[in-house]
Amino acid sequence: MRPQRLTFNFDSYEVEWAAPVGTVAYRREPPAQSCQWGNKDGDGGNHYNAWMNNWHPATKRILAEVERVSGKPIEVLSDSNLPLLASLQIARNSAPAHLLRYQPTDKPVDYLVCYEAGFVLRLFANPTEKRFDFASTQLGKESLHTLLTVGNSFAEADKEALPQFEEMLRHWALSNLRSLPIGMRIDEWLARSVPDLREQVVAGIVQQQQVNVAALAQDYGNLSVPAHLLGANAAYALLADRLLGSGAFSIPYAAAGALPYGERLLALWDKVPTDATFDTQLVDAWAAELGMSGWYEWVPFRP
Repeated sequence: MRPQRLTFNFDSYEVEWAAPVGTVAYRREPPAQSCQWGNKDGDGGNHYNAWMNNWHPATKRILAEVERVSGKPIEVLSDSNLPLLASLQIARNSAPAHLLRYQPTDKPVDYLVCYEAGFVLRLFANPTEKRFDFASTQLGKESLHTLLTVGNSFAEADKEALPQFEEMLRHWALSNLRSLPIGMRIDEWLARSVPDLREQVVAGIVQQQQVNVAALAQDYGNLSVPAHLLGANAAYALLADRLLGSGAFSIPYAAAGALPYGERLLALWDKVPTDATFDTQLVDAWAAELGMSGWYEWVPFRP
């Protein structure tokens, strides 16, 4: 199915880089290579494992800020079995630390780590009573089923595939809605305010645009993603064009009929204030534009 910027696990508030549609975030037993990022024994120094020696000082500063605003340390796990490049899970249910996992690699992971840290920073930038989780609703299932089936006829094979397609598409669309508009704020912040990571930020954005465009050509038989639900990816491509001075990233979405939706979403993104306290308002504005209001609800964040 169609890859996306992030997958949002509605149960554990885990965000993951470049997970495909239908991929459910899951936990593995952590390997032995772990560390506590936070200070120990009052020595004022950060403790980290050998794989982190090459992380940029800017990355370490951002992680330290996550610890400061959340009041909990970050446990870092090098996990060679992780199917993604990096994953950050917020501490829940009295867990002593946030869990940051990443694949040991010879390629820099600073951008991915900082990107995911950005979600935590934006969450905790809100006062306690304004911190929310994002939960799917039954209405979303019913609305998508109606969208896909009313006025359409299907071959027998497509009828059999439809329930699974609906569930994957719903998860993908909600994940995009929850993650992309806020993730675009993080990309803009990293691109413009963390110049030391500029090269990695550019490479990461380019890579994701390439993945998203390649996915447009995937075949689902006679089942198709409605063009307006591609609008979130189109909006992200338009922002990539803006940030990188390109113009090419958004072109494929014109052929897919999604570019007008992306343009409207980006206009809303520009209109809503950039402060993190407006993040839920931004998501709600996108939902209204995409016809997804009621597909989800905001519930109080419980650490």
